Amino acid sequence: MKFEEKLKANYLYKKNLNIFKLIYFFSQYLKNIIKPIHPNSRWGVDLILNDIFKNKRKGFYIDIGCHHPIINNHTYLLYKKGWMGINVDIDFNSIDMFNFFRPDDINIQVALSNNIKDTDLYFYHNRAAKNTISKEFGYDAVKVKKIRTNTLNNLIDEKKLNNQEIDFINIDVEGNELNVLKGFDLKKFKPKVILLEYIRNDMTEFYQKDIDMILNSEIYKYMIKNNYKLINWNHDDLMFMHLN
Repeated sequence: MKFEEKLKANYLYKKNLNIFKLIYFFSQYLKNIIKPIHPNSRWGVDLILNDIFKNKRKGFYIDIGCHHPIINNHTYLLYKKGWMGINVDIDFNSIDMFNFFRPDDINIQVALSNNIKDTDLYFYHNRAAKNTISKEFGYDAVKVKKIRTNTLNNLIDEKKLNNQEIDFINIDVEGNELNVLKGFDLKKFKPKVILLEYIRNDMTEFYQKDIDMILNSEIYKYMIKNNYKLINWNHDDLMFMHLN
C-alpha cells in the first residue's frame, strides 16, 4: 500500500475529526478559495437551480446522497447564497466533510429508503459514490454490510421540521431513488423542485437513453401521479417541478 493510501486509511477514513482530516479539509477549503469551481455541480445544475430560485434569498433544501459539500454539489451555491438544509449520506467521511465545510446545515449519516429496517449495504470502499442499498446496482460490490435504514418522513419528524417549507430536494442514491420518495409525503410537503438521478444497469452511457425510456419509467410515472412536471433532463438527472 502506498504511503498516501496508508495515511488515508489510518486517518481520513476514520470516524470523528483528527489532525490529518483537518489539514485535508483546510487544503480543500483553500483550493476552493484560490481556484473556485463554476459551476460547482455537474452539468451546471446549480446554475439552473439558482435561476429558478433567483428571487428567493432564504430557502431550505434536502440533499440525499450528498457525497461532497463543494465539488459536484447541487446545493453549495444555494448554501453560499444564505440557504440551509439537511445533507444525508451513507458514508461518515462525507458527513465529516459537511460538518467542517457547512456547519450551518444539518448533516446526517444514514441510509434512507421506504421503511425502517435492517438491510444490506453493498460496499465498494470509503467515500465511494456508488455505495448503495440497491441489490441491483450493488451487484459487483467488494463486500456486503448490515445497516439500518430510516425514512425521510421519520427523519424530518426527528429533527422537528414537520412545519418546514421545503424548496428543493436532490436524491442521488444509486438506484434507490424511488424507495426514498415512497418514504416521503410528497402531498404534504410539496417541494417546489425535485432532482432525481435516473440510471439503469443496462445503460451505462448517457447517449444510450432516450425520452421514451424516461416517460415509461416507474419513477417518471410516480412523479406525474403526485402532480409534478418534468422540466429538465440533464445527463443522469431528471428535474421535476410541482404544479401548483
